[in-house]
Amino acid sequence: MSIGEEMKHVYDEMVKIYTEVGKLISVIEGEFNRKGWTAVGDHGVTWDRSSSYESPEFWLPYFMQRVYTKSSNQKGVAFNILFDGLDEDHQITYPILSCAVAERKDGERESYKLLIDHFKGMTESSY
Repeated sequence: MSIGEEMKHVYDEMVKIYTEVGKLISVIEGEFNRKGWTAVGDHGVTWDRSSSYESPEFWLPYFMQRVYTKSSNQKGVAFNILFDGLDEDHQITYPILSCAVAERKDGERESYKLLIDHFKGMTESSY
């Protein structure tokens, strides 16, 4: 197999992975909507990525995340799909699906911001 054929094969496999993950997220999204939860933001599941030719190591997302709120942002639920570790010292063998729940008290930050901060910390520094 030539390098070009191998690259095309790898790309096709990546498309399959993202298609399956998209289906999983659609099912989860439907269940949350059915139970009265509202997704935060648009339909995005990734951020902090690069499209610069100078930073190819940041082209692929190593995680995907959705956050939902209920009861005027008093309650929040988030799920995170980790595909890879943040760096060479924090690697995983298989994808991980994790979930977190937050409920804020009066005067605290909105629950979805607490969840985003929680997962951001998890994906950036602690496994």
